Amino acid sequence: MAGIFAKKANIWNHYKVTISLREKLMGGVPKDPKIIEGWLKTKMGTSNEEETKQQLYNTLLELGYDLAKREEYEDEKGLERLIDMQNDASSDLAAVKNTNGFKFDEHGLYIEGRQLKAALKESTNILWAGVRTGPTKKGFKSFISERLMVIEDRVYLGIKEPDGIETVIGHVTGPQGPRSTLGYSEYAYRPTLTFHIKELKVLQTGQQLNAKGGQPALTLDQYGELLTCMEEQGIGAMRSMQHGRFDTMALEPMSIDDVPQTSGIVAEAEKVVLEAAKS
Repeated sequence: MAGIFAKKANIWNHYKVTISLREKLMGGVPKDPKIIEGWLKTKMGTSNEEETKQQLYNTLLELGYDLAKREEYEDEKGLERLIDMQNDASSDLAAVKNTNGFKFDEHGLYIEGRQLKAALKESTNILWAGVRTGPTKKGFKSFISERLMVIEDRVYLGIKEPDGIETVIGHVTGPQGPRSTLGYSEYAYRPTLTFHIKELKVLQTGQQLNAKGGQPALTLDQYGELLTCMEEQGIGAMRSMQHGRFDTMALEPMSIDDVPQTSGIVAEAEKVVLEAAKS
């Protein structure tokens, strides 16, 4: 529901942004081990025995299990043996504390709007470090931080389960010297995300807050530079491994009447999830 001054106080510009991930978007939220175990078990959701065997076999290989050739699981006990190993894998993986993923609710997996706001600020600082702008001549990062808002608290990925879990090998140095660590991270494969930017206009001296005037905080060319930089910096976790990079598919100016409220955003997310489930 919009506030009573939303249309009267004409101080905002609005944009709809659509981005498409090039490859994997990695989750960075520590997960409840039971969720990971549930994901592994639901991944086997097929009634066909041969398909189930193949799914189990592929999943165990992904998790690093040293399996015999596929043909050695063709006998009557093959499926039972694979299921036993999968149950062991579920328990082993569930016991690992350093497993990261996505937040979720009844509408599906999501990243938080603040993550996109942080990405905008980061790219602003890369592009325009040291530049001062606006009536108060603030640093560009502070200027953008005050004037660009991501409307959504939750930006949905269009799926209810992760597309996969990736094994992550790390290296740490402790009292006993260097050692390797093993963790797991959920990912969404090539999701398309839509979010909305609310931009506070730059008002000149003497203009009233509800004036129809005021300049955009950023020109469309500057938005292009900002988003192009952000595309290569990426979003989500494990960006140092080049995950989370994307392409901007659309930047559309919107009127206040067309900007979805929270309930509309959730309804749109539910529609995306249902369409994805049908395909």
